[in-house]
Amino acid sequence: MKDKKAESLKKRTFADMICSFVIATVSLFVFIIKLWVYFSAGKTYPGHIIYGLYALFVFAFTIITGLILLEVSKIGRPFSKKIINKLRVLAILVIAAGLLPDSAAIVIHNTFNPAAKVGFEFVFSTKNLIISVVGVIIGIISEIFVYGYELQDDIDLIA
Repeated sequence: MKDKKAESLKKRTFADMICSFVIATVSLFVFIIKLWVYFSAGKTYPGHIIYGLYALFVFAFTIITGLILLEVSKIGRPFSKKIINKLRVLAILVIAAGLLPDSAAIVIHNTFNPAAKVGFEFVFSTKNLIISVVGVIIGIISEIFVYGYELQDDIDLIA
């Protein structure tokens, strides 16, 4: 006898998984274009690096999200150790995305453009704070998934 809830969950997550992989492909393309524009334009505008790094982070987010949805589609349950670990990685990446791209762009620009001032500047804005808080929230959700996994495990032992 097939589990109707699991089959329904698999159907609902399939389109989301496809969308995640399409967005990942587009963001990887944007990353490549931004770096190409930066290097072909004489390395004069570090904003291309910032946007390229954000595109790289979006690529990582959507790949991990797609893999989570693929796992849900395979097992028919949202609670598993693999999904919990992927959520934790996603949380760390989102926190890093809030803190790194602006500052890393300055370092990369200074490295490739010797005429630029040398040094490191940590850039922090409200946007960075919001992105980092979202990462913390994803981390909290991963801990809720640990509890859900334990409850699912208990139910499976009873049934």
